[in-house]
Amino acid sequence: MKRCTWFVLAGSLLVVLSIIAGGCITIVTPEPSAPTSSTPADSFPPTNEPEQEGSEPAINSFIANPHNINSDASSTLSWNISGATTVNIDQGIGTVGLSGTIVVSPTTTTTYTLTASNAAGTAVATTQVVVSAVSPPPIPASLPIVHSFVAEPESIVAGGSSTLSWSVSNAYSVIIAPVVYRQLGPIAATGSAPVSPSVTTTYTLTATNDSGIRNETVTVTVNSEPVASPALDWAGTWETNWGIMHLSQSAGQVTGTYEHDDGKIVGYISKNLSGNILIGTWSESPSYAPPNDAGDIEWVMSPDFNSLEGNWRYGFSGEWDGTWTGTRLD
Repeated sequence: MKRCTWFVLAGSLLVVLSIIAGGCITIVTPEPSAPTSSTPADSFPPTNEPEQEGSEPAINSFIANPHNINSDASSTLSWNISGATTVNIDQGIGTVGLSGTIVVSPTTTTTYTLTASNAAGTAVATTQVVVSAVSPPPIPASLPIVHSFVAEPESIVAGGSSTLSWSVSNAYSVIIAPVVYRQLGPIAATGSAPVSPSVTTTYTLTATNDSGIRNETVTVTVNSEPVASPALDWAGTWETNWGIMHLSQSAGQVTGTYEHDDGKIVGYISKNLSGNILIGTWSESPSYAPPNDAGDIEWVMSPDFNSLEGNWRYGFSGEWDGTWTGTRLD
C-alpha cells in the first residue's frame, strides 16, 4: 500500500496530513489571500485616548515701577504674557495687549490684578503701588512781629513825661532801651511804660525769638521849658464834671487829683508858648492803667484863667471819648 504525506503551510501554522498512499510526500503551500479595501496594510487599530489640548497662558512679568510713590506722583505698570487670547487689568484699565505699559496715578495704595485667559484656562498676577501722603511744606520760621511802638506825646517840655506803648507777637524777649522795660519768656501782646527824659531821646524796642530779632524806634523830643504868662497858673482847686480837682504846677508840669475813683492827673504845658493848653494823662482805681482805667487828656484854659474845657479818652490813641470841663474855685 502506498503512503503519501502532505505538508500544508498556512502562515505560521504547519498542518501535517498523513495519508497512506503509496509512500509519496507532497508539500502544499496555500496562496495568500488578497487584502481587502477596508483594511489598509499599514493601519493600526484606533485607540480611545483623548486628543492632547494646549497649555494655560504664561505671565512672564507684571510689575509696578516705582513700587512706592507720593500721592502726587505716578507709577508705570508693565507686563509680558505668552499664550493668552485675552488679557485684562482691573482698576478701570480694561483689556490690554500681550505686552505693554501704562502710567497710573493712584491717590491711595492700590493693588492691580492682571488676568490672562485662553481656551485652556486662566492665569492671574497682582502688583501693588504703595502711596504715601505728601507732607505739607514746612512753615517757614518768622521773625518777631512789632505791630506798634509809639510815644504819646512825642514832644514834651523838660520835666514832662511821655508814655511808650507797644504791641508785639511771636517773641520770647522784649527789651526797650535806654532801660525802660525788659521781659523774658512769653510776653503780653501789649504794654506801656512812662518815660521822663531830660533831653531828646530815641528809644529802641528789640523783640527776639529763635529766628532772630526785630527792632523798632521812637523818639521823644524834649523842648525847653516854655515861659508862661505870670497870670497863668493851672494850680488851684477846680470844680469839674468828674468832681473836685486839686492841681499843682511846677515849671511846665501839672499834677493833681480828682474825686472820681480817686483819680490822678499828670500833664505838661507844651502846645504853645502862652501855656494855656495842657496835655497829659488821667488814671483811676483800681488799676490806674489802660485800657479801662487810664488815658489821655487835652485841656484849654480860658482867657480869664478861671475855667478849662477839653477832652479825654481811654488809652493813648483813637477818638476822644468825652469832655472834661471845670471852673476854678480858688
